[in-house]
Amino acid sequence: MTFQVQQAEQLSIEQMEEILRGRRRMEFKLEGQAEVYRLIQRVLSQCHYSQLGKRERGVARAYLIKLTDLSRAQATRLIGRWRWIREVRPLPPRQPSFAPRNRPCDVVLLARVDAAYEDLSGPAIRRILQREHRVYHKPEFERLAGLSVSHLYNLRRSETYRRRRVRVEPTRGTAVSIAERRKPDARGRPGYLRVDRFTRARRTARPGRITLTASTA
Repeated sequence: MTFQVQQAEQLSIEQMEEILRGRRRMEFKLEGQAEVYRLIQRVLSQCHYSQLGKRERGVARAYLIKLTDLSRAQATRLIGRWRWIREVRPLPPRQPSFAPRNRPCDVVLLARVDAAYEDLSGPAIRRILQREHRVYHKPEFERLAGLSVSHLYNLRRSETYRRRRVRVEPTRGTAVSIAERRKPDARGRPGYLRVDRFTRARRTARPGRITLTASTA
């Protein structure tokens, strides 16, 4: 015997067992999540799921899994939602919102401490923040006292911190003596010799003759 999708919610627990064992077939086609939810709700309501025993509830759950191709965890979650509000519907999307542990005033205070101590390393600033709260009992340092070193660097990179504390480091020039030609300086020492690339070039031009440029004080 073949059941149609319209008869899915009208089956008894015994008929559900026959379908699970393969003795009977059911022709159905579900389109979209909304139709799946409506079918689950109708089946649970028709078989009075809350009044069934443990074995019968297991049969009904396996039957719904077979009809909808849901996982066991998904079916269990939807059945639990139906038992709670007597309705199976998708929940509205929710975005997790976590309250920031540190406030903008804490970032401003950190910028002031960095300016006063001329930008010490993270561990050193962390010790200063802890001392301000635990030794000197300043309440404004309560949240900063529990700050980790890694999060301290995160606050330093924040927009609030950079608006309060801007460090400009000019480009430092480096003297490079490559390809620089200058008169040798013997510094008062006699017998100072200079051998440069020009000497080597002359040596190459005239084989067998070595020329040295001598400079004395």
